[in-house]
Amino acid sequence: MFFKKRLENLDNPFVKKKEPFKIENLPEETRKSIFLVSIIILMLAVISIWLFSLKDVLNIVQQPASDANWNSLAKDLADFSNNTKLILDKTKQGLNQLAPTSTTELTADQVTTIKDKLLANETADWQIYSNTKNNFIIKYPAELTIAQPTDNDSKNLIVSFKNTETDKTVKIKKYDLLSDFSQLSGVKNYWQKDDYFLVIFDFINNTSTNLMVQTFKFNK
Repeated sequence: MFFKKRLENLDNPFVKKKEPFKIENLPEETRKSIFLVSIIILMLAVISIWLFSLKDVLNIVQQPASDANWNSLAKDLADFSNNTKLILDKTKQGLNQLAPTSTTELTADQVTTIKDKLLANETADWQIYSNTKNNFIIKYPAELTIAQPTDNDSKNLIVSFKNTETDKTVKIKKYDLLSDFSQLSGVKNYWQKDDYFLVIFDFINNTSTNLMVQTFKFNK
């Protein structure tokens, strides 16, 4: 009677048939949890096998050494290493499959905003040099001081920042033409303003002066 009723149910179109269970139908978070639990169980199994193998190895070491024992030991260790590598590779592949495929890309404006905030934090305690004649500002770190022009400085010099310990400098100069400074050594960056160029010469070239160059901007 039981099998007859089962057959009648199969033939009856009004009897709702159960869909076969498929892991693909589960939510992504559930699938991730199942996968991670499986990995943990698998790793515990591997560790258990390793502990048993270690026990055997210790027993072998306590026995008189022979070529056969050492060859067997070497083979067991090689097999264990290869199996572990295969398990790790499969784990990595599984995690890659579960990882989200879509990535969010930042716009150019968002990248600029983030850089400006990081730069502001890094240079928060720096001094500010402002030049009203050429309408720009620049920050400089505590290890630099504003130096007086020397006889060797050209007429193009606007300001010179000097490290008192090394006597090396960072200088800002003004030129009318690109060709006037393009071949000079020490040029770090330059900006064009109307009919002239403002050029930074960095003869220190460290992290602080690299940040210093990035703080340069014209006043609005």
